Amino acid sequence: IAQDDQATAEAAAARARAEAERAETTRCLQTLPAQRAACTAGLADARDAAVRLPAAAARRDVLRVAAADAAALDLGLAAAAQLREEVLLAREKSVSLRDKAADVREARLEAIRFELASMLVDGDPCPVCGSLFHPDPSEARGERVTRDDEDDARAAADTAQREVEELSRRLAAAEAETEALTARLAGRTADDLAVELAELAGELAGLEQLAASAGEHEQALLALDAEQLGLE
Repeated sequence: IAQDDQATAEAAAARARAEAERAETTRCLQTLPAQRAACTAGLADARDAAVRLPAAAARRDVLRVAAADAAALDLGLAAAAQLREEVLLAREKSVSLRDKAADVREARLEAIRFELASMLVDGDPCPVCGSLFHPDPSEARGERVTRDDEDDARAAADTAQREVEELSRRLAAAEAETEALTARLAGRTADDLAVELAELAGELAGLEQLAASAGEHEQALLALDAEQLGLE
């Protein structure tokens, strides 16, 4: 009798376990569609992110070029402003040296007149004007200027003018470059582009993370298929 009771109890326990297993299997089978749908949606999102990544990366590259242009524009504007100041100073210097060269030239002519007058003798005709009467050489005023002085003054004026031309050429090039950069940027500033790049960096990070999850979702779908086969 005791053995019969034990067998009965064991049979009841076995039936209970079987019922529990069937209930768990049923529950698992009922939840599989939802799990599969979630994995399928996740995989679709991951694949969509992978498709969008190249375009987003291309936009990032374009923004980086624009940001470099904006930085170059800031530097170019500062350089152009500096060159304008240098051109102005160089022109003032050139005018001053040109005036000085003219003064030296006039002083040189005065010195030549003095040298000529010092060689003239009253009664002898002047080789220039033919006059028999000549001014006193002591009437010549100012310092005696030589040809070397005149040449040096003219060379200094020419050098200053060449400096003006070179600085003006550099200024024209700098202004052309800043105009080209301004046109390409179409009003966007370095700060604007920094904000756009930061926003795009966040978007790219999200897309990269999402795209990288494709493999995980594929593995999850394979596991669900295996689980369903095992349950059926």
